[in-house]
Amino acid sequence: MKIAVTLVLPAYNEEPNIERAINDARPMLEYMSDDWEIVVVDDGSRDKTADIVKHMAKHNCRIRLVQHAKNKGYGQALITGFY
Repeated sequence: MKIAVTLVLPAYNEEPNIERAINDARPMLEYMSDDWEIVVVDDGSRDKTADIVKHMAKHNCRIRLVQHAKNKGYGQALITGFY
């Protein structure tokens, strides 16, 4: 029996990297489970990180974006993603 899997990706100004990080993670998640999601926590980025994730989420319902209005730090981004 496969379990549900959630990957939390904290992101702060990851415009050059976020699309690749998501695309690189998808095959392993698909291998691990039929029930998976990627939650990107944009931690107050000032670049287009959130826009990229929003665009990807429009085309894949397994990708979600959660945003902090301002940078709260890596630890808080993880906590937000876990809840």
